[in-house]
Amino acid sequence: MKATPFHTLTVVFLLLMSCIISGQAPTLGTAANFVLFSSNGAITNTGISQVTGNVGSNTGAGTGFGNVNGVMESNNAATVQCKTDLLSAYNQIVALPSGTPHSISLGSGEILGAGTYDISADATMKLNLYLNGNASDVFIFRIHGTFAVNALSRVVLTGGALACNVFWKVEGAVTMDAGTSMKGTIIANNAAIGMGTGDTLEGRALSTAGAVSVSGVLAYTPIGCGSPVLTGPTAPNLSAAACYTIFSSNGPVTDIGSVSRVIGDVGTNLGTTMGYNPLFVTGTIHLIPDASTATCATAVNNAYIYLNALAYNIQLLYPTQLGNGLVLTPHTYWLDAAATLTDTLYLNAEGDANAVFVIQIEGSLTESGTGAKVKLINGAQSQNVYWLVNGAVTLNNFSVFNGTIICHNGAMTLNTGDTLFGRALTTNGAINTTAIVAHMPPGCGQSTPPNFIQPTNQTVCSGDSAGFSVIATGQGLTYQWRKGSVNLINGGNISGATSDTLTINPATILDDASNYNVIVSGTFPPNDTSANASLTVNPLPVANAGPDKNICKGDSTRIGTAAISGNTYSWSPSTGLDSSTIAQPKASPARDTTYILTVTDTSTGCKNADTVKVTVNSLIVGNAGPDKNICIGDSTRIGVPATIGNTYSWSPATGLNSSIVSQPEASPSSNTLYTLTVTNGSCSNTDTVRVTLYPIPGANTGPDQFICDDGNVQLGGPPVSGDTYMWAPATGLNSTIISQPTANPGATTTYTLLETDTSGGCSASNQVMVTVEANQFYDGFSPNGDGVNDWWDIPMLNCYPANTVTIINRWGSEVWMGTDYNNTSVRWGGENMSGENLPDGTYYYIIKYNNTEKRGWVFIKR
Repeated sequence: MKATPFHTLTVVFLLLMSCIISGQAPTLGTAANFVLFSSNGAITNTGISQVTGNVGSNTGAGTGFGNVNGVMESNNAATVQCKTDLLSAYNQIVALPSGTPHSISLGSGEILGAGTYDISADATMKLNLYLNGNASDVFIFRIHGTFAVNALSRVVLTGGALACNVFWKVEGAVTMDAGTSMKGTIIANNAAIGMGTGDTLEGRALSTAGAVSVSGVLAYTPIGCGSPVLTGPTAPNLSAAACYTIFSSNGPVTDIGSVSRVIGDVGTNLGTTMGYNPLFVTGTIHLIPDASTATCATAVNNAYIYLNALAYNIQLLYPTQLGNGLVLTPHTYWLDAAATLTDTLYLNAEGDANAVFVIQIEGSLTESGTGAKVKLINGAQSQNVYWLVNGAVTLNNFSVFNGTIICHNGAMTLNTGDTLFGRALTTNGAINTTAIVAHMPPGCGQSTPPNFIQPTNQTVCSGDSAGFSVIATGQGLTYQWRKGSVNLINGGNISGATSDTLTINPATILDDASNYNVIVSGTFPPNDTSANASLTVNPLPVANAGPDKNICKGDSTRIGTAAISGNTYSWSPSTGLDSSTIAQPKASPARDTTYILTVTDTSTGCKNADTVKVTVNSLIVGNAGPDKNICIGDSTRIGVPATIGNTYSWSPATGLNSSIVSQPEASPSSNTLYTLTVTNGSCSNTDTVRVTLYPIPGANTGPDQFICDDGNVQLGGPPVSGDTYMWAPATGLNSTIISQPTANPGATTTYTLLETDTSGGCSASNQVMVTVEANQFYDGFSPNGDGVNDWWDIPMLNCYPANTVTIINRWGSEVWMGTDYNNTSVRWGGENMSGENLPDGTYYYIIKYNNTEKRGWVFIKR
């Protein structure tokens, strides 16, 4: 009996267990659309990463990314919903029944079957981990800790297992070293996810609260498990243009050097075709415009209109970084500026050979360096790739390009060694080729005509071209076309009058019915055959998109005009419109946008178009400045410095020195709320500033005061609630910060009071003089009646009204005596008690007051 190795038994056991304990895939909701997402954290990239799927954060920024094959979302309704759906999916995984316990080590050639696996601590993976199962099997790993994936480790799916059925729920940070290859959806709970250089992720990296960082990675959402099947938009009907490889509707077409090899027709509808060697062209070279080129020009224009009206799915945010290994899937892509192709751009059809790619470029298309390539992978076909370039196209040497290029209003240049698998078509612009190889893709059908097929009646819309064709086989055939009985000849706006196709250009079509007849002569049964056909011209519906509009960013405007019964309306692009199928939608674009209105008459199918441009002006800032507090009678400057181009208007104008400047001087007589309106073009903004007036304090110091040299006096008045007080100088005051201090200066002093209203900060000052009657005497006076110094002034006695003054002559006799001496009614004027003038001379005095006596000499000098 042959022994079974232990590791084989282990694998068998785990496979059996997985059949018993099978995980249930969580519902991701909108989180399935994201390849990188954080509910609360930054999403960052370094280097060149190739990302397919949406990228975003609900609380954080996405930085460092180039072009992403998806939508960059940030802090919007989509990220709010994704956050909700991600939490729901996380809770679904948590709620699953207990799974198979697993060690903290994964990989090393390990093979696991479907089921739920629980790892109780920090986990690591190294080398290869094989997940074996069919397309419906689910693999769920619940790691109760961090998860570290070692360098060059890989998850390998076998037996038909799909990455969309693999889930990793991690209660900690996830780190993937350089060169790892992961499969499945990673959900890191409250932790970060980091992917190293060269890592590949077929799945998703989602965090409930943590940063997600990648560096030079390949990350893409898995397909299957109900994910949308990408088929791209409906391809345009190239009609007659399908048979041309190189064509200009308006401009010369030239091969420089005459060595280019072309499969398909070459020509122009206005100008000449030069330099193409018939030996190297498998198709018709239309040297001058003819009926075929006219039909092709119409077809190219129709294809342009169709492609230009397509609403895009994904905007490539960095037009100058087109390529660099970027992988695109079947969608309509939009680049809002001139694009530069660098290195390689991959178009991945995901296995659908009919999937369509449309790339819309709002500007020119050029190449950086040489040898750029557009490569088709996973079933993509060149006939299903369309480039709409609103500008010139220039490919440098040795480029390889796939798809039909429709260049609008720009020239096209294909240089030495370029290979084009597609078509080079312009609506208005020259085409120059130099030593290229161009292969027309499938689409130009061929058929074998019977002996005679007569022209069919035509119904066209006013302004369109009309054409009648007759198919005949035979020898020596001639054609003669008539309108009624009038023979038609080539010239003017009619061509093909002597060929099997008659083309009538718009300028000759009248809005009525006309009968046309063709006579075909030659050797075929019968020799002469004629047929009639009628032309009916239907009028175009009225298409009026209304006048161009200017709006401010964030505002909206109504475009279009009133609807006309029987017409349908279609606007392109639909971005920023509340409806793209009504006559007068509300437009609120985020940037300058030209909307194309297409009106269709439902009874005839005729279409007409008009455009309207909505110019979005940047928001302006209305800043009235901070609120101001001033004292009554004062003024203040409001507003901020002016911005060039803005106008300013203040309301009310009361109290302003000007109402039309950015910073007027405001001196209102009462509290006032001023409103500033700032205008620039059609945009305006407002702001307000309040100017509040506060009263000026009274600064009541009281009247000037007189005190004796040892006396004191109270200054000021009663306090006012909320006011503060400051007296200076502090000399002789019992307090400097109250309203009524007591003053006892040693000498005459002038005090200054500063009173401040704390509610508004207003202040006022006032002064009061305190005169100190000094203890001094005047030792002489001149009582001569001149009104100056006629009395003996004793100032200090004003402080002591109960006093006596006695005057004694040199012989000791008392000559005058007064009581209650007050320097006014009681005073000595140099006389004796009888009122007679005493002789000039020196007299002795005795002054008694307040239990004090002073003695000395005083002289009289008349």
